[in-house]
Amino acid sequence: MLFALRLLAAASVLIYTDSQAALVFPVDAGAINVRNFGAKGDGVTDDTAAIKAALTASGSDTGPSFWKDKIVYFPSGTYLVSSSIEKRYPNGKFGSGAILMGEDKSSTIIRLKDNAEGYNNQENPKAIFFTTAKLIDGTPTSGGKDYTGKGEGNDAYMNYVENMTIDAGKNNPGAIGIDYLANNMGAVRNVLVRAAPGSGSTGIALTRKWPGPSLLQNVTVDGFTIGIDAANTEYGVTMEAIALKNQEIGLRNNHNVLSIHDLAISQARQPIVNLSQDGLMVIEGGKIENSTSGSNAIDNKGYMNIRSLHIQGYETALGMTPPAVMDGVYNGNTRLSTSGTPWSLPVEYPPAPSYEPPQKWVSVTHFGAKPDSEEDSTGAIRKAFASGAATVYFPHGTYLISDNIIVPPSVRHIIGMTSTIHAVARRPSGFRRDFGMFRTNNMKNILIIEKLAFDNSWLGDQVAVEAAGSAPLYLRDVVGAGVTTLLRPAGGGKAFMDNTCCGTVSVAGSQGVWARQLNTEGPGVRIANIGAPLWILGIKTEQDCTVLDNKAGAHSEILGGLLYITGAAADPSIPAFRNTDSHILLSYGEESFNTHATYAIHLLDTEKGVVKTINSNYLPKRNTGRMAPEISE
Repeated sequence: MLFALRLLAAASVLIYTDSQAALVFPVDAGAINVRNFGAKGDGVTDDTAAIKAALTASGSDTGPSFWKDKIVYFPSGTYLVSSSIEKRYPNGKFGSGAILMGEDKSSTIIRLKDNAEGYNNQENPKAIFFTTAKLIDGTPTSGGKDYTGKGEGNDAYMNYVENMTIDAGKNNPGAIGIDYLANNMGAVRNVLVRAAPGSGSTGIALTRKWPGPSLLQNVTVDGFTIGIDAANTEYGVTMEAIALKNQEIGLRNNHNVLSIHDLAISQARQPIVNLSQDGLMVIEGGKIENSTSGSNAIDNKGYMNIRSLHIQGYETALGMTPPAVMDGVYNGNTRLSTSGTPWSLPVEYPPAPSYEPPQKWVSVTHFGAKPDSEEDSTGAIRKAFASGAATVYFPHGTYLISDNIIVPPSVRHIIGMTSTIHAVARRPSGFRRDFGMFRTNNMKNILIIEKLAFDNSWLGDQVAVEAAGSAPLYLRDVVGAGVTTLLRPAGGGKAFMDNTCCGTVSVAGSQGVWARQLNTEGPGVRIANIGAPLWILGIKTEQDCTVLDNKAGAHSEILGGLLYITGAAADPSIPAFRNTDSHILLSYGEESFNTHATYAIHLLDTEKGVVKTINSNYLPKRNTGRMAPEISE
């Protein structure tokens, strides 16, 4: 049924925590330390030039292998800056792959100089951090973007800001904390963006062409005129554990698709504004509050799908006196009420990574692995995994393997340093494509794999990570190129995926799967769910594909996302979603710039042999594409 309104249903929600230990890398891990480029972090020295130099050294254009830039690391300290921090290649062009990671959110501070030049005008704001796209193909103005002047585009891969505080200083009314652009993969995570009274235009701006897919997670914005400002019709932004405090406008969206879980807005004159008819905001869980009487909590011109949003201290929301807890699907101020199917999957968080001291990490190179060479690293990786170390790391580079590798239960944390696992071109016959390049047989402890790419591009089918053990698995910032990123068979344990790209996913069994910012691109079936509970916050697809094949009693809920066929034409027989004797709940928008490149069938549903379809003409238009504020079966 279309536009399903849900009765209030209980869901167990675990509280997000950022209690991870301070992050310190081993000296041979391949991270770029800003101190080695002259940054002092003493709160007095202007570190702008040193930080920019470190960013330039983190990698030149890596072409389609967009995940190969090095991490730029900030040890604890206060880094004074006086102009925008941006990444440019040695040839002066804007670059992607600005991976900025601090040691700890509370002790790693980037602070804008008081009364900084160029930051005095809210009408012409300027960023402290300014992430950009590179230019793989096309022209600097293709699609109407301004690459030369603004670094805009859809090649803004692997831009990260993590584990730090960004301070707008004093008397900088035109300051933007982070002017953020990321595509396919990227995150602002464990970050506080703050502004003193009289400083700050926007905490996080997502307004250049084209933001997303990307993830904002465990982010607080305190101060500024606008907390978070999003625009453009593509490519969708996922937000979780977001706290916005003391703004004129807390969260503003103009055209885009925002997928939000756990939103807290306090002391905002206008907490939420959805400015345009083609904008979709999906919000599950949160609180809007004002200690004094506020006028309007939610101004909506487009579509909103809201569940369990607590409102306190405002006279109106969506044109009415707000209930204590707001739920419903809305177009403007009109509540759509054609269904009563509840969102019912419990929401679980993965554990925040707890980093051991670097002296306890074990490097695969210590056992003979040789990155960026023609040598096979399979044996060396196995030895590192068998060493008994809980944390195994891959210094930056590309590692060739010639066989499936089992990860033993002793390994709790695999840290990739934006490194790559690549299958050898001439693979032995025993190297199975239907087993994982990494196979987990863990029966007890959770395994975390982060900032690692599995590349089998143009080499045929291959599973990247196979979660065969009954213990949980957490993939964080993992690239799957030319692979099934995750295969979880029926006996596998819980699985978590945060900010993953770009392969397929196949899950089975009774254990839950939770994904945040899942970007899967290509043809065919992108996600196969055979009987599992599957919760996705923010999805993005590209090409003519079936996004999800849901069957065998599966229960899948997709909260927000963007479907984008691209190309000149679509096969009208390919449904966006297929549901067979299972439960499915969907909320998403469709983007298209060609009337022939849209889905004709949005849901093909079969129940006990009876087939029903939801066709495109049953859904409201979203420009050339369609809007699905909620579909459920």
